[in-house]
Amino acid sequence: MYEAIYYDKDALTYLRQDPAWYRKLSRSPERYAEFLEASKRYHKKTWPDRLDLLARQGQAGALLLELLKQQK
Repeated sequence: MYEAIYYDKDALTYLRQDPAWYRKLSRSPERYAEFLEASKRYHKKTWPDRLDLLARQGQAGALLLELLKQQK
């Protein structure tokens, strides 16, 4: 488990940001999946976060196209 965290840059960053997980994982390693989910929420890598990012990028692209059309 610790090797997996070491090689997962986001998980390692989150572990350093929230050191309470050191204690939680050392006492109950079966909470590793919960830790990974918390790390994904922290780094905004869940599906709802990704869909929100895609929607915002789409809106920015539409705005850019509208500005280009107005300049013609």
